[in-house]
Amino acid sequence: MERSFNGFAIISESKFINSFHALLTYATEVKITHNKEIYAELSLEEEIKELYFNFTLDAYNKTLLQQIKEKNAHFLGLFTSSVATGVFLNEYSTFTTVSDYIIFLLKINWITFLPAFIFYNLGVYYLFKENDNLIDINKIVNNKNKLDNKKIIFQITSLGFNIESIKTSLNSVIYWKNIIKKKFNININSSIWIVIEEFYYNKFKKEYEMIQKINKEINLIIVPSNYQTKNSTKFKARALNYSCEIRKQLGLANKDVWIYFQDEETCVGEDTILGILEFIIDAEDKYFLGNGIILYPLDFENTSIHAQELIRTGNEDIKNLFWQKVKKIPLFGYHGSHFLVRSDIEAEIGWDFGICRAEDWLFHIKVAEKYGKVVSYMKGFAYEKSPYTLMDRLKQRRRWILGNFDIIKRKDISLKFKLPIYYSIFLLYFPIPSLLLATLATLYTNIGMFPFSFLVGFMWFTMLRNYILSYNLHSRYLDKTKIKIYSLLINWIKGAVIEVINPWYALIKRVHSYEVINKDKKQRLKYILKI
Repeated sequence: MERSFNGFAIISESKFINSFHALLTYATEVKITHNKEIYAELSLEEEIKELYFNFTLDAYNKTLLQQIKEKNAHFLGLFTSSVATGVFLNEYSTFTTVSDYIIFLLKINWITFLPAFIFYNLGVYYLFKENDNLIDINKIVNNKNKLDNKKIIFQITSLGFNIESIKTSLNSVIYWKNIIKKKFNININSSIWIVIEEFYYNKFKKEYEMIQKINKEINLIIVPSNYQTKNSTKFKARALNYSCEIRKQLGLANKDVWIYFQDEETCVGEDTILGILEFIIDAEDKYFLGNGIILYPLDFENTSIHAQELIRTGNEDIKNLFWQKVKKIPLFGYHGSHFLVRSDIEAEIGWDFGICRAEDWLFHIKVAEKYGKVVSYMKGFAYEKSPYTLMDRLKQRRRWILGNFDIIKRKDISLKFKLPIYYSIFLLYFPIPSLLLATLATLYTNIGMFPFSFLVGFMWFTMLRNYILSYNLHSRYLDKTKIKIYSLLINWIKGAVIEVINPWYALIKRVHSYEVINKDKKQRLKYILKI
């Protein structure tokens, strides 16, 4: 008998769906050897098979090893560039009037970006520090007994219309979990929760009935249209809160259950799941929340939108890595996907935030405020995709930017955690004014920049290296036949222009909705969830 929550039926953890015939074809051959071992071979569509086969433990470790080899060259280049600009731009500043001081400050206004550049280089240092972040499979295998009482819930939270993306994501979990069991004899106690809105479940009911039949681990959580929280929470946080309450009802809100959050397009690899396992083994009672690095190779085309998306890995994840790996606090923004949290901690914090379009960052802040330094780096990549169109990109970034404003307006967040948000907003809006002011000041006067001229090389080298490093991290996962270097460079330039336009578009074209964009390649549609 199905359980219910708030009068709405859910598919509980205990329900077995006895079918393997759906959407993707799983041809299962079961062979029993003389040792009574059972081997199951999964047959997937060639396109999916080719996609999943790239996301391996070996590819992850080799990607990091290659960058570890280049780490010394990175910092040598950083030092050389800084010295070079310091030597060649060695004209001292002389001030005779107050206006000279003002013009000088305008000329070096770009120095306000320096903290972000320092954090990025610290992230590079700690990400590629010896072999610290390689996944140690022997360690996982030798300590797999620590996983015996643990359960992992892979949760895909979605409005419900990007069905192809949801299918691909959940099948990546099923596929790699089976591979890990077969290769390393690690049995992972897990389930997959697909959390969708009632409206889209009813609209695509046949498709979701088929999805339920893919695997016995799939649990479909349908958020009722009339579901309300105490604080009248809206948008994605409302669905997250609903699933959190269901876990409490099912007795799954305890320290032995971990929730891995995915967006509808978040695919996992062998490295992702092994990274999750290693994090849980190491966590004990020290770490409650883990974050990792996201790559964007899915459906990649060499366009300005897709090319610039590659740089997010450096701009966001590597810049934040120092704070999560060393300081253990979420000082800068975090993703709503590819993060792992202990279920009892999620239950204690909840998602009942009221109106907030940056529920992921707010959740991290709430965890840090309540529990302190309990956030850490999680090994393994997750694999996602870029928006397909310019308008989708503008709308997606608008939601994120307006989400930042939602947080700074809140009275329940301390200044300690608001200051990084203010600085993040400043970084978004100041590039165009900074460039204009520096150019005008330079044309107006010949006042030198020394000793700040050393920082010119430091910052320019960091910007260029971010493009190269972000591309190198993606390189093993991209179809090289689609990439020509000269067109990639042009697309990066175009993408950078779009990047500085994004925040101004959000400011000028403000909305009160939570815009969800199309992530299905076959379905060029957009849906907006209104307040």
